[in-house]
Amino acid sequence: MNNLFETILSEREISKSRKEFGQQLKRYREKTALTQSEFGEIFDLESSNIALAESGTHSIGIDRMQMFAKVFGVEYYEMGNPKHRIPSLRRMPEALHEYIAQVKEARKARKQQEGLKITTYLDPVIDSDFLKTPKTARMIAAEIARLYGVTIPPGRITAELTKAPRNGKVKVVDRPEGRTEPGNWYQRVD
Repeated sequence: MNNLFETILSEREISKSRKEFGQQLKRYREKTALTQSEFGEIFDLESSNIALAESGTHSIGIDRMQMFAKVFGVEYYEMGNPKHRIPSLRRMPEALHEYIAQVKEARKARKQQEGLKITTYLDPVIDSDFLKTPKTARMIAAEIARLYGVTIPPGRITAELTKAPRNGKVKVVDRPEGRTEPGNWYQRVD
């Protein structure tokens, strides 16, 4: 390479430009509250590709820069400019608003589904004789694993036991004498 261009286009300068664009991409994405995975789905890209672009360790090319920028309703050179103000969410394209609404609905459905899964296994244990004597959330999790082959973190069980209608069926009780296991102890209310 010519010495003049070596001075102007050092690898450090090129890397700096990639990092600046990556930081801007991340700022824009975070403005929409999309995860890397959700943003990547727009382009049929894995979240790892978005992470590489945001970190500046991966050269993405002008075409991909333009694709990313168009989603936010700006030009690639505006998006790459840290001095260019990121538009407010309401000024971004309608298609992006629609996608964000779909993502929010999917998140909500996923959250509801996760809650249903836990209670599907937890409720029969609550209704059985298992909680006639005090048990910890860890013990309840072990019983669910034994019965159904499903692993549920004790913290999730504790969270479900504090919500209606389960908090009306199960109460927190004192630790049985001679037991040393940490955490709350639960017993069914008969």
